This record gives sequence, structure tokens and C-alpha cells, in this order.
Amino acid sequence: MTSLDNHIRIPGYRIIRQIGEGGMSVVYLAYQESLKREVALKIMRPVIADESNVVKRFKQEAEIIAKLYHPNIVSIYDVGSVDENTLFYAMPYLQHGDLTGFAYHNDEELIAVMTGLCQGFAYAHAQGVVHRDIKPENILFDQFGNVKIADFGIALSSGRRRFTKDQRIVGSIHYLSPEQARSKHVDARSDIYGLGAILYEVLTGKPVFDAADDLGVMMAHVDSPIPRLPSRVAHWQDIIDRCLAKSPNQRFQSMQALQQAIEAVTPKVNQGRVRRLKAWPYLLVSLLMLVIMSAWWFWPVEQDRNADLVIQQSAEQKPDTHKQPVDDSAGQQAQTAPIQALDAVSNPEP
Repeated sequence: MTSLDNHIRIPGYRIIRQIGEGGMSVVYLAYQESLKREVALKIMRPVIADESNVVKRFKQEAEIIAKLYHPNIVSIYDVGSVDENTLFYAMPYLQHGDLTGFAYHNDEELIAVMTGLCQGFAYAHAQGVVHRDIKPENILFDQFGNVKIADFGIALSSGRRRFTKDQRIVGSIHYLSPEQARSKHVDARSDIYGLGAILYEVLTGKPVFDAADDLGVMMAHVDSPIPRLPSRVAHWQDIIDRCLAKSPNQRFQSMQALQQAIEAVTPKVNQGRVRRLKAWPYLLVSLLMLVIMSAWWFWPVEQDRNADLVIQQSAEQKPDTHKQPVDDSAGQQAQTAPIQALDAVSNPEP
């Protein structure tokens, strides 16, 4: 837990617990009182103390992100600041993991995930928004297994791997494009490089470049040749080569072009379903809860019906004491006639 926990108060939100922390922010599970829902509340903490316009820049970027309505982009519910040094934004609470938990076993499923990412990034690029900080932790899954891109453009304060003071290096080291590493102009093709680095890591289980320190990794992005994929996944090599080209002009020029290349891959690996399709347990639990609730709702009704049926049957079997009495005088006379005749024979009149 952080020192923020002792005093942080965001009007309109009730903080439940901390669910994440980074060099520039803390993420809380919170309850939005106005709409009565759980949200993820990310509280940004400026690290560069002398950057007086950090709040303004954060709000401007957050307003842009809030306009990105797309099925593969995590939306922002609310954005604001409590004071000059405490910024926050609220977003959906997605608790079904991120790409770090994605296990590659199936080309078709990987193609589906990558296609969703390309579509989300293409939409953002069309709105003039470049992510600049692509990494597996920023690629989330919802309860249905759909992929969601998070943290668009929110890179205003720095951790060790985020900013330098004047020449800003924006991005996470292992997914940093060469132009980002050199503090050059960044455009949508930097996101293509970052997505290619993620694809390489998913396919191999290790980062495309690694070194003893951050500087070594950055230099590898700039100078080192693109590594070869293992033979098992070599059918992805052409896409990796074009995503990770050192020059932006030699990469795919748009996310749409990358998507077309990914969809053209002939699936060769099929060792079962991957993590993305594991939304079915949640659906099964929901169905079970529905059955339980239905039984709970209709059980008293059925009990009442059974009770009414028993009462009705009992009433039908019980004699009706209110019926009119039957006139049985003729029958009684028929029964007493032989007795009267016998008395007459035994006692003749004088």
C-alpha cells in the first residue's frame, strides 16, 4: 500500500482497495456513488516536480481518450484533479487479466486477438491519437474474452523507464521503437513497432531484445538485427520483420495493412484453446445463478399451488352436510308391514 491510502479522497467515489501500483500512478477499485458501479480509479502522481502544466496536459489527453468509442479500447468514465498534484481518471473495472497471462497455443486464436488490437489501434490513429506505451499490461480482457487496449496516451509523468527531463522517451523499454529510443518524431508506425514486439514475445515467450540495463535494450532497438523465430512459428517471420524494421518507412504503414497481413497467415499451430476463450466459466456460473434464483422465486408459488390442490381434493371427498334429507317413509312402511301382519295373526280381534 502507498502513503496515498491514508489521505486520498476523490469526491463521488468510495475507494475500496488498491489493485495496482506503478512508478507514476496507483490504481484502486472504487465505487462510483452516482451510478452505483465499481470502477478502476487511476490516480496519477507527477514525478517531474518542475512541470507546472502537467495537470493541463493530462486533462487534454484524457479528453481525447474519452472520445475513443471502440469495442477494443477501454473507455474513460471520468477525469479530473483533486488538487494541483493529484490527478485521476475512472475507467471500467476489468478483472479478467491482461496479455501477460496469454498462452500461445493456437494460431487462430492469436490471429483473432491481434486482429482486435489492430482494429482498436487503427481507430485511435484515425482520431489522431498515438498510444506510445504499448505493453502487455496495457492489453486487457473483458469477461467475454474480448481484447481491450488501455492507457492511451497517458504518459505525462515519468518513472525510470518513461521520461527524461527535456528529451522525452515515452514508452516501455522492451516495446520501444528506435525513433522513441532516439527521442525522434513518433507517429502511428511506432505503435506498429510496439505491437510487433508484443507479437514476438507472445510467439517466443521472451522479449525481442534484452540486456543488462535499459540503455542496452534501447541500443538494441536501434542497432541490433531482428531475431529469427523458432521453426515452429517461422510462418510469422515476415510479419515480425516488417513490424520491427528500424526505419518507419520500411514497416507496415498502417494498422489496416498489418491486420490484412495477419489475417492472411495460414494457421499451423493448434494445440488447444488459449486464455482468451476462458470466459465460459463465467457464463456457466451466471447460468447456474439464474437457475438457483428461478428455483428460489418459483418454489413458494409451487408450494402454494400444492397446498391449494390438497385442500380442494379434501373438500371434494368430505360428505355434504347441507344436502336436503330424503323422504324414506315409504321404505319404512314397507319394512314394518310384515311385522304388522304377523301381529294380526297372533292376536285376532274378538
